[in-house]
Amino acid sequence: MISRRIGPVVATVLVLAVAPLAAADPVEESLASLRAVAGPQLSYLVRPGQPALRTVTGRLTVEPTADLRGAATRFLAQHARALGLAPGAALRFDREVPLSRGAVLRYREYVGEIPVVRGQVALRFDGDGILRLVNSSLRPFAAVEPPAALVGSADAVAAALELPGLAAAFDPERIWAGLVYYPVGDEARLAWQIETGAVPALLANWVVWIDARTGELLGRENRVWFDRLANVFEENPVATPAIVQTTLDDLPAWTADPYYLTGELLLSRNCIDRHELTLVEMMGFSLNVHICSEVQVAAGDENHDFLFTDNTDTAPEDLFAEAAMFFHAMKVYDYFQGLGFGELPTSPLAASVNFRIPIDAAGGGFDLANMTDPNGTLYPFDNAMFMPAGEMSAYLPRDMDSIVFGQGTLADFSYDGDIVYHEFTHAVTWAEINWFGATLDDQGLDIGPGALSEAYSDIFSMFITEDPRIGDYGGAGLAAGGAIRDLENDARCPDDMIGEVHQDSVPFSSAAWEVWQLHGAAVVQPYYDALMTLVSDSDFAQASAATLAELSSALGATVAAEARAEFERRNVLDCRRILDANGRTFAMLMGEGTNSLPANPYVPGYAMFRVTVPAGQRQVRATFQAQTGGMFGGTFTPHLVWRKGPDPLAFSYRGATVTDNADYRADAVSLGGNRYEGVYCETDRTLDPGDYFVMIANRGGATMTMSAIRITYNDSEPDAPCVGGTTPETDGGADVPADVPADAPADTAGDEGADGAPGACDPTSCDQACRDAGHSGGSCIGEGDEAYCGCDTGGDDGCGCRAAGAAAPAGGLLALLLGLGLLAIRRRR
Repeated sequence: MISRRIGPVVATVLVLAVAPLAAADPVEESLASLRAVAGPQLSYLVRPGQPALRTVTGRLTVEPTADLRGAATRFLAQHARALGLAPGAALRFDREVPLSRGAVLRYREYVGEIPVVRGQVALRFDGDGILRLVNSSLRPFAAVEPPAALVGSADAVAAALELPGLAAAFDPERIWAGLVYYPVGDEARLAWQIETGAVPALLANWVVWIDARTGELLGRENRVWFDRLANVFEENPVATPAIVQTTLDDLPAWTADPYYLTGELLLSRNCIDRHELTLVEMMGFSLNVHICSEVQVAAGDENHDFLFTDNTDTAPEDLFAEAAMFFHAMKVYDYFQGLGFGELPTSPLAASVNFRIPIDAAGGGFDLANMTDPNGTLYPFDNAMFMPAGEMSAYLPRDMDSIVFGQGTLADFSYDGDIVYHEFTHAVTWAEINWFGATLDDQGLDIGPGALSEAYSDIFSMFITEDPRIGDYGGAGLAAGGAIRDLENDARCPDDMIGEVHQDSVPFSSAAWEVWQLHGAAVVQPYYDALMTLVSDSDFAQASAATLAELSSALGATVAAEARAEFERRNVLDCRRILDANGRTFAMLMGEGTNSLPANPYVPGYAMFRVTVPAGQRQVRATFQAQTGGMFGGTFTPHLVWRKGPDPLAFSYRGATVTDNADYRADAVSLGGNRYEGVYCETDRTLDPGDYFVMIANRGGATMTMSAIRITYNDSEPDAPCVGGTTPETDGGADVPADVPADAPADTAGDEGADGAPGACDPTSCDQACRDAGHSGGSCIGEGDEAYCGCDTGGDDGCGCRAAGAAAPAGGLLALLLGLGLLAIRRRR
């Protein structure tokens, strides 16, 4: 039997009806009112050829509120006409979609009791109850037919089933017919909407609209979404350099031009310089900053295809990038849905290409005049990022979840499928897990959750491409060259970790590559299922245990045992963050400050160092270079926490107060430039042989980037305060004893490497020593006997997918713009 329904089947509440049109222009009236609230950050799109707003973004309401329904009702009462609501029509509340912060309130259009097809308004409120975005599909109809049907539903269904090429459900109970208003130009036609039921074997799920007064066909649609042709790089221009013609999933059937890249799950946008200013707020100040406008410009051709050929690496606004982004993002979306994932919290996901910034990161510096000039220069952005909605709105407003890809200096990041898959996985894990960036534990600062987030993004990118190199093309376009990360390595925890989430993800993600090489695609589902069990502060140990359980359940004990052996080789099952400093120089280590992690009297370091001291030594010395890094500027204060004996340092916390089991604590001494040192000694006695532990903590606000870190010992008389007594303090720069490397015999003198010890400096030896320590090079600083070797440490790697070592100016608004991806994680602490 045919099920016939007239009107809605769920109770709704009438919230707004519109009076007949007045003479004033409703769009201009609304824009004037909204500008008074939103100021220059107001942005909007007008429906082409019609007096209606499609999209409005900015701060659209003044006062925060918990009564979102009330705020929405008041907004729509004032602005519904400008959004396209026709005379005699009304908006009814449909549903509230909770987001991680805030919600979307959706409304549907009705004429009397009859719904209008595609008549919707969506209002996006942030976590404070401020309205940030409104999208409307309303059309300002000039005529609306009377609500009396002259053709019965049975006749309408019969007419629909006779249409050529239509496949319908055999069971009549699965065929549904109901009255709707169907837009035809500027008219609202009364129609029977007939849903014929899904027939997956025939790729059919037809919906047909038959005029309820004349019986003619008004429209039909197969809700198995159509594919369209596009030119793309199948993976990226390095791994698959030939452009191929492929199909784009998720695009609905063409109905009218312009036909943009908008599907149910995804929309692709270009970042066009429309000379608009966006209000950016940070640390108590505001600036109207010139940033490119994320809009849709790539429209289908006369065949509704997207066969663009403007694929130049440095083209700032190419249409090829917009189509390539849609292809890669839908590829990974389909991949995750095949694993059981549903939909992201906001649909469609916005994917933006050709993102550029008003700051010359290549060396032009912080030009405030250019930043605030709507006609200023937009410079390349060598990065890609996932940006959750709401969480970033206080800094760079985002009214929907989005993935953003830069037009780089030498490469267009949207061409690189590896990076698209990586960033999309961030969207998935954010929706399901909402990782913390870091936690505090008994070993100090643990950035395991953030590293896991990066690891899983690399893992699923690798699963899709079956290639361990992440970002072949995007990485090759950076000065450092090569892939951004290569999972084919022997990285172990903690030996190859530096306290930065991308670098520190590698032991876990590389283990996944080894497991995949052993068993192929069979391991993908167990990895996904394990991921779905994790929580916001999960670390490598928890993730490894979950993965082993899923592998054992799905593929058997033998496969799990092989994976366990690889996890043990990588030391991710129970990694203690203790770095063996015997005979090593550590190239880099990050140290958080109180700006990003409130703690007192210091923020613990990510790792501690252990050195084994032989008999007859008088002191242990920690030497290193350090400079300010991170987003918030300010100063850092290196603080050394020491413990001797077999048991390592241990930490506990009461609120923000840190306590430890240290034997000695003291700030590091500045040696000038960016060199620091700290000394552990005991008054009037040699040190007991055995293990000594030291952690470089931070009592300052700024993040610090440390390099050329060495822990050595010697038998010289200390010139620093010692445990158990007082030694006259010095400036740390005179008569510094020659340290003995920990792996050398006790009577071996000298230490001329890249550890910052003063003395004659040979430029060639200095440069090579720095390179041996993992830096891009080094040079002598100072003159004569006061010269010392300084290593190039590069800039802070603040964001989503930078290649390690690529320099980026830090501090203030610049670091904000370049570090949004990292902030999106770290602000969850």
